[in-house]
Amino acid sequence: MIQAPTDNEDSVDFVKLAEIAQQCEISATLLADVLGTDTKEIAESLGITLDALHSVEEVRSQISQTRLLELVEILVKIEPLMGSANSAFTWYRNELHPSYGASAEQLVKEGRANSVCHYIDRMTAGGYN
Repeated sequence: MIQAPTDNEDSVDFVKLAEIAQQCEISATLLADVLGTDTKEIAESLGITLDALHSVEEVRSQISQTRLLELVEILVKIEPLMGSANSAFTWYRNELHPSYGASAEQLVKEGRANSVCHYIDRMTAGGYN
């Protein structure tokens, strides 16, 4: 279960992201709205086609839902450190991680979302300075 960090309990972005993560089926459109972007950018950031987010059958597919959930889980973890969902998404897309030499986006596209979550967990625990 996703819990809000104690030092940032009133974060609207965090609450919206956490609510999305709790849904049985993640809506790419709702996620795009929270992030202030569009579904095209969401699809690009996940390494899936735009059709995979617009076709009812495709958006319900295991790969689409898995990638959407991975993105939301990463954003929920990093948002308190970044200050907003939009900043968290920018971090996801652009920040190169010294341990992996790739951005979170690149790692998710390679099927390595767990590595990103582990990195964030270590960073929030003070493991990387």
